[in-house]
Amino acid sequence: MKGKIPARNLGGRPAEREPELGKRTQLNIALALPLKQRIEREAVNAGWSMSSEAAYRLQRAYAVEELLADFARLMVETTLDGMGGQKPRKVVMANFEHRIAQLISGKGGDKK
Repeated sequence: MKGKIPARNLGGRPAEREPELGKRTQLNIALALPLKQRIEREAVNAGWSMSSEAAYRLQRAYAVEELLADFARLMVETTLDGMGGQKPRKVVMANFEHRIAQLISGKGGDKK
């Protein structure tokens, strides 16, 4: 026989590909039972899969973390610099309250 012998497919799990930007990918985690039960309960209430509920909760947790960091930074800036070129504290608070309202209403993270 001339040439190479084609590699035989041995079955099993296919080779992993790099995930495409914007596409969902897998994450396997171990959870304490009470947390798993809470995610399951919330998923049932929302009519979603547990995976979608967990992803949504993670997105919101990161959004809250970013929001609090932004708020802390803005509060320090407005406190240290007073009104000199910075937004007045009322404007900062209004923006903060608006972002909190978005998170509470579910508009602060994509739910899939």
